[in-house]
Amino acid sequence: MHGKALTMRLKQSVYLTLLCLLLALPAAAQEDACYAKNGVWNADEARCDLQSGVTVNVVYPVELIGTGVAETTVDNFLNETRAAFIESYTPVWSLPAYVNNWALNITYELFRFSDDVQSIKFDLSDYTGGAHPNLNFQTFTFDLVQQRVLALEDIFADGVNPWPTLAPIVEQNVIEQLGEAADPTWIHDGTGENPDNYRNFALMPGALVFFFPPYQVTAYAYGPVTVKIPLSKISGLLKPELVSQP
Repeated sequence: MHGKALTMRLKQSVYLTLLCLLLALPAAAQEDACYAKNGVWNADEARCDLQSGVTVNVVYPVELIGTGVAETTVDNFLNETRAAFIESYTPVWSLPAYVNNWALNITYELFRFSDDVQSIKFDLSDYTGGAHPNLNFQTFTFDLVQQRVLALEDIFADGVNPWPTLAPIVEQNVIEQLGEAADPTWIHDGTGENPDNYRNFALMPGALVFFFPPYQVTAYAYGPVTVKIPLSKISGLLKPELVSQP
């Protein structure tokens, strides 16, 4: 009898184990199905959540609060950029859920050329359903005394055409940075003597800086490229007041 009882208990134990496994299968299958739809499985409520929408995160440059034209320019830029991104949201519900999770992240870096002249570079990383996020820049340079935004042309001396001098310096710098990944044609098309290729710039002590986002001078995989040109190297191109700065 003792042997039969042990056998019976073993059979009951195996049965209970199998029963537990069988009861667990539907939940596991549901979870797998949820992940297949690019959802997030809520185990506590046995629920599949498909999340879609727009997220916008902005790091605000508090250093420019109270600076007049700089603060106003930054506020207008951020407000317009956020509104345009949200309005452009066009989900495609037949595609996986993650494709419809759009996101915009904006951070910044400040460059203090002097007490009077300061630059800011915004990094705009946005995801709109592609293979990877996109990265772009927006820069502003401010004359805080005259309360105006300086265009690139404003830093060069009157009557000077800077591009025959600047373009070769920038192109060579990019080629050296990229090494074997350098494509001279791609680099020339993204720099050259076209002023529109140099709109993302900043002034910092002793240097003029240009920022090139992915795809402008090389493939996405190699990231953005930054070129710093010593002001001493291009002093003949600049406004006298910039040359005299430390």
